[in-house]
Amino acid sequence: MLSRSAPLIVSIVALAACGVERPAEEMSEPEDDTMLVAAEIDSQAVDIARGAVQFLASQERFHMRARTAREVEQESGEFLEFTETREITIRRPNKLFGIGSRDDGQVRRVWYDGETFTVYDQGENAYGQVPVPDDLDATLDYLETVLEMPMPMADLFYNDLSHLDVEILSATYVGESRVEDVECDHLAFRNDAVDWQMWIQRGDTPWIRKFVINYRELPGAPQFAAVLDEWDRAPATHDGLFEFTPPDDAVQIEVSVPAPIETEEGGDG
Repeated sequence: MLSRSAPLIVSIVALAACGVERPAEEMSEPEDDTMLVAAEIDSQAVDIARGAVQFLASQERFHMRARTAREVEQESGEFLEFTETREITIRRPNKLFGIGSRDDGQVRRVWYDGETFTVYDQGENAYGQVPVPDDLDATLDYLETVLEMPMPMADLFYNDLSHLDVEILSATYVGESRVEDVECDHLAFRNDAVDWQMWIQRGDTPWIRKFVINYRELPGAPQFAAVLDEWDRAPATHDGLFEFTPPDDAVQIEVSVPAPIETEEGGDG
């Protein structure tokens, strides 16, 4: 049987947002001598990434579409690629609607109305609901830490990104590039677990247009890639968009969950 499970995207925004350059002598040497460690951090790359994060956090509402591809190791050791299209609409501070369409035909929708998080499986015509905090950031944390079901690419959706402060071992400005005819700056980063690249749209609207992650610590260093080919900073965000109405004959699945907890930590999307 084919396995579709794969690690979720790590904090791609977190890792790039707040990198701080440190002198080479302050960096600890890795235990594995084969690991490449670059002491140089290009401030241009860090500044561009930080600007993109700040720009995204400043948007009171937005709609985005991403086409993702992820490698999944099978029991045989072979790697297969699975794709998905994801669309997310955000209205800050506490509204979210999303659609995920997988290459096997499975379609799921999610709603967050400030009180309840709902997941609906279109093929099964079934849905589950859980009470969640009235804050988007706290809800994303709750989904990850309590329910163990983090939202894909969640680090793009937080209202407050100030907690995204982690070390990076290297940052490189690769050069100018294009993603589907959009002029971008191509950046590359590394920490102790992953390598990742980002393509940031040039100009006054620095949308993240593409990212690629290699998980070095996992067998075979599988890759996750996403092309964010649609951004809209003024989408329709009427209240009804974020409110779930069960379709006819839909089956509700009872979900037993712990009470929400408060945390200041952001999730890995």
